[in-house]
Amino acid sequence: WSDGGRALWWADVLAPSVHRATCEGDADIVRLEAPVEAVVALSDGVAIGTGGGWMRLDADGDMQPMAATTPRGVTAMTVGPGGRLWASLADGDRWRVAALTPDGTPVGGWRLSEPATALAWDARGQQLYLAAADSGTLYTATEGSPVLRRLATVPKGSGRLGGLATDEAGGVWSSLRGGWSVVRFEPDGSVNQVLALPVPAPTDLAFGGPDGRTLFITSARDAVSREALDAAPHSGRLLCAELSSPGVRARA
Repeated sequence: WSDGGRALWWADVLAPSVHRATCEGDADIVRLEAPVEAVVALSDGVAIGTGGGWMRLDADGDMQPMAATTPRGVTAMTVGPGGRLWASLADGDRWRVAALTPDGTPVGGWRLSEPATALAWDARGQQLYLAAADSGTLYTATEGSPVLRRLATVPKGSGRLGGLATDEAGGVWSSLRGGWSVVRFEPDGSVNQVLALPVPAPTDLAFGGPDGRTLFITSARDAVSREALDAAPHSGRLLCAELSSPGVRARA
């Protein structure tokens, strides 16, 4: 979500293309020749990462190359306090979540035995949340502390942890791929809300809208069975849920 542009930027990784959307409509801004690997919000647009490097894209569709670099083996990325990039990346036979310098060098951070597949900072920029889809574990960490704490574990039968988003009340939301839902965790790790969806494979999510109470949810249709697609024709579309109050009630 871009506060400056008052719109959501999202990528179709199969097309590949980058879109700019609100709940009132969606615009295909640019089509690319290489698959989209990352979309990072900027004050005046977004940075698009592909196998060929980084490009800056504005709302008019103007695209310019950027000098930004990222190391190999990145599995997740987010923008942290002060606009710094944070990433999960391979580190020998383990994995590491760390801040990145402008030349892509990881600094500090935490080591894991599995890759983090999604990252999100809380609204105050004090807590970093990490999702590890392979084990279904949600972790939390505080910059400057070496401790990486397990916050919750999602059973495999409930779905695979997808993207993460945090609300102003301190809640952590995650899409559950294969679980037909998104779930909200309290700061203590307990689940206090499950929002059912009309699609089996929600992939990522972000808060936005005029008052920050719209939850945008991307979904996939690749790797979804024919039977599931028959029951969920909206698979592959962008969904939005209007929350009456962040972390309290929601309607799709």
